[in-house]
Amino acid sequence: MISLFNKKPKIHLDCFCTEETLFELFPLKYAKDVIPSWFKKIPSSKQIDETFPSLNFKTSFKHCNGIIDLYKEGFVIPLWTDFLIDTTNDGEIYFDMKASLEKGLTHWDPDNVWKANSDYYTMHKLESPWWIKSKQSCKMLFTNTFWNTRFPQLQAVNGVIDYKYARSTNINFTLRKEPFRVLIEAGTPLVHIVPLTDAKVVLHQHIATEKDSLMYVPFFKNPIAKLKKLKNKR
Repeated sequence: MISLFNKKPKIHLDCFCTEETLFELFPLKYAKDVIPSWFKKIPSSKQIDETFPSLNFKTSFKHCNGIIDLYKEGFVIPLWTDFLIDTTNDGEIYFDMKASLEKGLTHWDPDNVWKANSDYYTMHKLESPWWIKSKQSCKMLFTNTFWNTRFPQLQAVNGVIDYKYARSTNINFTLRKEPFRVLIEAGTPLVHIVPLTDAKVVLHQHIATEKDSLMYVPFFKNPIAKLKKLKNKR
């Protein structure tokens, strides 16, 4: 007999932040805690005919199950610094962020990433102060937070990660090649990590010690593939 009261399995993630100040100011958050304020303010329904007010109501976007269910799953990584992006008509891109974090910004060679599409997009990577590990294997979707940023010129790119084998939370993102200027404020949800299972994610957040950091260093050229191969032999 199937019980209606079975609890969801839990995936425990140990999350380490390398900067104490960032750990205190911009911790990881469950997605349910970052539902956009504009979405909360949408009326639940709208009257479409005053002649029969009790019968003529149309439900609003606030009833969209796709968005409601999305924010029930996983957690987000908030941006840990103000991030100014300024592009020109000539295709030049200028970034401005806290000086101590600038070294954490990488610009990918467009010919190696986009090939023909390099005329329309550039690709970059932000080095995150967070890394994650888990004793449990669970594939997770690493995706953007469009409903929070609502800025189509910048999007975190999608991928799948398993924190039993991987550690990184570095954020790859694309920019459209068009003139714009935007300031994304620190604390803005930038990446949404969603478990590809019905398991509930439980976050355990820590400040990384020197000993913890040693666990992050890969010993192989392709550490994820090597670790999977080694653990599957057991």
